Amino acid sequence: MASSFPAYVVFGHEHTRNEDYMPSVTAGETLIPGDLWTWDDTNNKAIRCGADPATIMGISEVDSSKSYTPGGRIPLRLLSSLATVALSSTTTPVEATHVGQVYGISRNAAGFWQVDTSDTTNTRVVIVRVDTNPEVWYAQFLATNLGWDAIAS
Repeated sequence: MASSFPAYVVFGHEHTRNEDYMPSVTAGETLIPGDLWTWDDTNNKAIRCGADPATIMGISEVDSSKSYTPGGRIPLRLLSSLATVALSSTTTPVEATHVGQVYGISRNAAGFWQVDTSDTTNTRVVIVRVDTNPEVWYAQFLATNLGWDAIAS
């Protein structure tokens, strides 16, 4: 089996916060709910993370093609390594096999970020819990890859 749904913060909301940022307007860069985003120092805007993101700022809970403030900013959630995010995967989760392991992440054709159990080189998350019905992977992002959190791990 496999699961496919937008990523969302499920535990540790108190270790995250929402801030308003100007999204990038580059074609194909629209953020959707569940998208991981990063900061583009070149134009000082929030952009969707690319493959194997080295720096992840947080998670979008809105569609960036809509303007949420008079200045065109949108609310985006900043993550910390203490927040637990629910993710999908093309792999069926097995508690004895997957909990405590670190994996990469990838974005599927539907635009949803997923746990990639085949990627043990570009690791971004540690799996802290799994559910098998429905298939949900509970992960914490590695502090090494979180921007602006000032924690080295």
